[in-house]
Amino acid sequence: MLGQAIGYGLDIGIFCLLISVLHVGFPVISNVISKTAAATFAFFFHARFSFPGAKDKSPANSAIAYVAMLVSNMVLVSLLLWLFIFVFNAPAIPAKLASDAIAVVATFLFMRTFVFPRAASS
Repeated sequence: MLGQAIGYGLDIGIFCLLISVLHVGFPVISNVISKTAAATFAFFFHARFSFPGAKDKSPANSAIAYVAMLVSNMVLVSLLLWLFIFVFNAPAIPAKLASDAIAVVATFLFMRTFVFPRAASS
């Protein structure tokens, strides 16, 4: 949980820095940059502290699975961000928060349904 909090803090912090301080005019690009930085941190944090005993996959396979989930999440958030900003005229930072909230729910449901499905009851 700590890794998730730090990772999301990096994500939203870098996004806000790019949008508000550096005035990067492309929120979707700022989202990709912030998510990439946060995900890089989160992968190494989780490998070292959250799941240190997980040896089911090789580090390379774990990285590939993580990157696949990251890309899916990044595409979803970027599409939602674009929709909120350019269709609904929402400000960038609230649009980012809403997009991330929707993506968290969608990612959880995807993981629960397809990655770690519940065993069928007998």
